[in-house]
Amino acid sequence: MYRKVLRALIALGIVGVFSGFLFAKPAFAYSDAYYSPDLYGSWTGFTDLNGVPSAYANSNGSNNTAEASWWISVPQSDCQLWIYVPEGHATATVGYGLYHAFLGGQLREAVWSTDQNNDYGWTRLGGTLPTDVDEIDMANSDGQTNTQVGVGTSGTSLEVYCP
Repeated sequence: MYRKVLRALIALGIVGVFSGFLFAKPAFAYSDAYYSPDLYGSWTGFTDLNGVPSAYANSNGSNNTAEASWWISVPQSDCQLWIYVPEGHATATVGYGLYHAFLGGQLREAVWSTDQNNDYGWTRLGGTLPTDVDEIDMANSDGQTNTQVGVGTSGTSLEVYCP
């Protein structure tokens, strides 16, 4: 009986399974896309406690030596940003910068933060995602030391959910 109920919930999109890990999904009728990050600098690859391919970098005060960027598309208003935070090797409070194109470059519009030491797995960041945002960025220059910044590296490490 349990398996039938679980399969029905998965089919309806109420829950999901990610590398063998069961998680609740928001009840939205529309889900835009998953994205994988571009990694720059000094990252160490590992598989997190849920079996998800991930990477980490040691926090480095105000020096940026590792950065992750996701190039995204926000198709409509009222979208939400969800990020996969690895379980293990992710202990820093991390700010995710939201950027949009401006005069041939990228202009930071906002920073949404999460405490990776307490928030792992699928974590919602901030509020409503502005439609002009086309890049999400995070780095190990978080002002901290003796912590680690973690990032999921699979093609499903960031998701834009839209109603």
